[in-house]
Amino acid sequence: MKTLFLRLLMSVLSAVTVSELKVTGTHRGEIILPCSSKDRSITRAYWQKQTSSEPHVLKAFCKTPHNDCERISPAYINRSTFTGNLQQGNYSLKLRDLTLADEGHYYCVLQGETQWIDTGCNIEVKVVALYSEPKIIISREDLRLHEEVNLTCSSSSGDPKAKVRWINQTDKSDFAEEQVMTTLGSGEHGIYNITSVLRTKVSQDFIICQIFNDITEANKTSKPFNLFQRATPGLRTSSADNEKTAPIVCYILIVGLSLFYK
Repeated sequence: MKTLFLRLLMSVLSAVTVSELKVTGTHRGEIILPCSSKDRSITRAYWQKQTSSEPHVLKAFCKTPHNDCERISPAYINRSTFTGNLQQGNYSLKLRDLTLADEGHYYCVLQGETQWIDTGCNIEVKVVALYSEPKIIISREDLRLHEEVNLTCSSSSGDPKAKVRWINQTDKSDFAEEQVMTTLGSGEHGIYNITSVLRTKVSQDFIICQIFNDITEANKTSKPFNLFQRATPGLRTSSADNEKTAPIVCYILIVGLSLFYK
């Protein structure tokens, strides 16, 4: 019986040439795999996923009770549901709670009373995990203008691998690559966590961190971060500025005292 589905799938695919539809879903989300036929002689319908060995059956419909319709692959039990009116030829399937393992090629195979029906339902499924909103943090608050500090940007639970872009929002420029060190770690279920450290000087500029992916074209941007606002009020001048202003203060004090004693 296990080889029945494989022969069923291969016989249909070898007999016809179909165009492939691409469907993209998000991790833990859901997708709809469309399939329909105007042929009202359909007695069975199977949704299958291609594998290196025998295909996995997601869902099956039998007009009359049949053991084949009970042989669903364990990974898809309680996750796959027909969404259309089967009696009117709509065999579209909803697949819920997606994981990265659900990526692959899916086929809708229909059996008539005397022959297999070409549905043209050949679908490539891609599953992506959306990165969380990146957050910028700094480990200390006693900052002084123009001193060098490290900013850390982190984002989690994403796939595929992403890149980090540090941007000076004030003048719209990118920070130099030599100022940035980024690490990518593998988390639960094969998704990624990303951490990036920027070495920069305290200034009044606003800084943002952007997580971007060339494949999905999905971008996530942090809230603007301003180091100057986090500097201690008494330390918002650099040591060089203090050295410049010290003689002026002393001069004012001397002049003030001389006038007082006159």
